[in-house]
Amino acid sequence: MNDQNVPGASLGPIRCVTVPVTDLDAAARCYGEFLGFRTLARDAVPAELAQLWSAPAVAKREQLIMAPAASDDFVFRFVATDHATRFAPFSTWGWNAAEIIVRDVDALAGQLADSPFRVIGAPQNLSFSDDI
Repeated sequence: MNDQNVPGASLGPIRCVTVPVTDLDAAARCYGEFLGFRTLARDAVPAELAQLWSAPAVAKREQLIMAPAASDDFVFRFVATDHATRFAPFSTWGWNAAEIIVRDVDALAGQLADSPFRVIGAPQNLSFSDDI
């Protein structure tokens, strides 16, 4: 939907990223232990939200809402799903990643080396280039 078609609507910062997961407990553990996220809620996806997404089958699925330790203006919403995806990085068109702002990306890469997370590219200083 184009925000020009909705009176008073405008685009702003991303406030939530929704991720389907097969194990909410594992998501809570990994994002808590290795990224310092904290759980804000664990409940069910409201029917109204599922309708807004045009995804009625998601209504009443269990969800986990987590926020970074140092911020309240962004959350990850993990939604329980029965099937795992076979997603491969850099194999599809479109947005298929979430970015997290950190103070020391090199230190985080070290922390994630012995974690359940899979690092798919070493930390790099970003600038305007085709490598981003």
